[in-house]
Amino acid sequence: MAKRRILSAALIIAGAILGAYAIVQNHFDSTSLLFLNRFVGKSRLLDGSVELISDTFILNGVLFVALLWFIWFKDKREESRIRLFMGSVAAVLAGFLSRLLQLSLPFHVRPLCSADLKLTSPIGVEWGTLNHWNCFPSDHAALFFGLAALIWISDRRLGVFALFWAAITSSTRVYLGFHYPTDILGGAILGILMVIFFQRLPSPRVVYRLLDWERCASASFYAVAFIASYQAGTLFNDVREIAGLIRQIL
Repeated sequence: MAKRRILSAALIIAGAILGAYAIVQNHFDSTSLLFLNRFVGKSRLLDGSVELISDTFILNGVLFVALLWFIWFKDKREESRIRLFMGSVAAVLAGFLSRLLQLSLPFHVRPLCSADLKLTSPIGVEWGTLNHWNCFPSDHAALFFGLAALIWISDRRLGVFALFWAAITSSTRVYLGFHYPTDILGGAILGILMVIFFQRLPSPRVVYRLLDWERCASASFYAVAFIASYQAGTLFNDVREIAGLIRQIL
């Protein structure tokens, strides 16, 4: 119980500190962005490659999900699969929580649209991209670092690569001017702490029922698991598009 309280307090404190820190643009953010922006707009190949890594799901979220599937079939112990269940839910919740924070915290304009920074737009990227969304904390970083942390907990070697690649994919969004470095840092800490916190929680009964489902009706289980995990890896892009279409119709 004491450990849970400490970890819960750490989550609240970290979120509050990073929230206050990121609301006001600081020297670290501006210095990092201005340095990276020196390379922006000079090479279509470089800008296109960075945008490809940032926006192509197979190179970011879906890749992390594939690594988790690999671990799932590599280690079939019940405790391992419970850990994967709990951690995956935590990473997804971190992504949702980051989006709620974006909606509730004071609006923070995207770096690319900042009148103070006057950044050069990457070739092929529109100036006002994503500026209707608050940028702190990064939901991409929350989900990707959460999944990477879960991979590291389950398999150290794969985890080192996953954390490295999460840093690379998240950094591309700083290069493109979509996020400040502190947006990425805030999302990463949120995702990692959420996964660690959920690993400490007792496993609910529904997890054991899901494992029973996998054992008794594996065909239907894996069909549903594939769709659910793919949507998580794409930040529920299809679900959001369908919801947007329904809103327009209604």
